[in-house]
Amino acid sequence: MDADGSIGIQLLCGSGLVRTKTFLSGQRLPEAEAALQRLIRCEAAGDFDGFSAKEHSARYADYYAP
Repeated sequence: MDADGSIGIQLLCGSGLVRTKTFLSGQRLPEAEAALQRLIRCEAAGDFDGFSAKEHSARYADYYAP
């Protein structure tokens, strides 16, 4: 198992989906292209329906807060 299959894709988008895709598309690294393609596939599959970086981050903060 690698990070591609074990880490929630939403965690990659702390600055938001559009901003993350824009950043990745401007990079010239194979890892950035792979991440961008995964984002595109996940977005098409509905994994980002109703996604808000702020709300997603708040859920993690609540879950991991002492």
